Amino acid sequence: RGGAEVERRPGFGRKRHCLTGRLPDPPAAASPERPIWCRPIGPRAPEEKVAVIGSGIAARWTALRLAEAGLRPLLVGPEPSDGTPPHPPAALIAPKLVRGTTAYARLSALSYLTTVREMERIAGEIPGLWLARGVLEPWGDADGTARRQDLVRTLDWPADWLESRAEGLFHPRAGVVDPAPLHSRLAERAVDLGAARDARPVAALDRQADGWRLADADGATIASVPTVILAAGPYGTALLPDAEAWAEIRHSGGRLFRPAPAGDWPDHALNYGGFVTPALGPAQDGRALLGASAHAAATPEAAAAAESGCAAESVADCLARLARVRPDLARLLDDAGGSAEPPSWTGVRSTTPDHLPLAGPVPDPASYRRHFRALAQGARATPTPTATVDRPGLFAITALGARGYQMAPFLAEAIASQLAGAPLPLAARDLAALHPARTLMRGMAREAPAGRTASGRNAGTTA
Repeated sequence: RGGAEVERRPGFGRKRHCLTGRLPDPPAAASPERPIWCRPIGPRAPEEKVAVIGSGIAARWTALRLAEAGLRPLLVGPEPSDGTPPHPPAALIAPKLVRGTTAYARLSALSYLTTVREMERIAGEIPGLWLARGVLEPWGDADGTARRQDLVRTLDWPADWLESRAEGLFHPRAGVVDPAPLHSRLAERAVDLGAARDARPVAALDRQADGWRLADADGATIASVPTVILAAGPYGTALLPDAEAWAEIRHSGGRLFRPAPAGDWPDHALNYGGFVTPALGPAQDGRALLGASAHAAATPEAAAAAESGCAAESVADCLARLARVRPDLARLLDDAGGSAEPPSWTGVRSTTPDHLPLAGPVPDPASYRRHFRALAQGARATPTPTATVDRPGLFAITALGARGYQMAPFLAEAIASQLAGAPLPLAARDLAALHPARTLMRGMAREAPAGRTASGRNAGTTA
């Protein structure tokens, strides 16, 4: 289990024999920054074709980042044919800042800073991209107030990024963006840089000797490429092999409501465990956005079904959460709407137990189990695999939770940088925090060690 070299030797005292074990020296390739199971990605050849499966925000950012890095992305995926927008009516860009030096704390801050700067750059090309600026986090109880005030001191961000106010933490450069022109602009820019588009839905992903074949529902080939990045949201993992690798993903159906605010309504968004926006102008019919509900289920399809019949319950839940921090606003909405249910938009989001997305190579569970099970269960060292332990040329960006618009630019850059052999936008240790194989490593750590039962006895022994 510990990776030791065990030898039977003459004993001492009254013992005829004894066993000695010597732990090998750590392999030279091991790094304290990158766990040995988080293998480096070999860069692709310039202008190599890379298929990106998906049509949402993560797929579009990924195609753009690949094109900017000199690769040739093929963006594969249909737009909805029933007129339903492939995105929410508006997207909140607001930080999830926490104290400490954990991967979650670092990546949450990095993704927020990256996205705000990108939105501000694109807003110079698309007037009206920002529907509102400024997001307030109400203080909450005394403990929450103390934690947030300590966070302000620890981060020491300038006032135009983070401000302590009497009513809570205010983020002046956060806000609400319009997804429709953003989606269009990302795709247009990627095509300008050499990306291609194919609107056919991918029904199967087959491994070939030189890469992957993307097929439609009739089995016809859409494309054959050496590298594929799956960025198709909650439903995309159905295309991937090895359900074990994705077993920890959690799904929930959620609903965003579009009430018509009245009275003395704030001119900035509130973020409090739910969120509410200001009136978003003519492009949104003067309505605000209130969200979001959550109904968990085992699969994306079940999560969507769970939410579909719960509109009245969901709006009541959203109003109750708003009432805990701003009862005056909840009353205004209740008075303005009466018994009428406001228009809404329904989607499915997926998360992981550690609330970080999955972004990186798609693992081969059998290879990880063969090479790294002992390491997951406490071994101090293990030999470095000479062959790949991941599915060659297959990558995924998924489980972004409710922060897809905030995480996607940063995750896309992290994947594209590795494929292009460019400097990484994050520390090597944080690659492991995003790597899809981390769920496999956690699962193996919970298993009984080889040769022992779950109760801790040696296999084959009796009490």
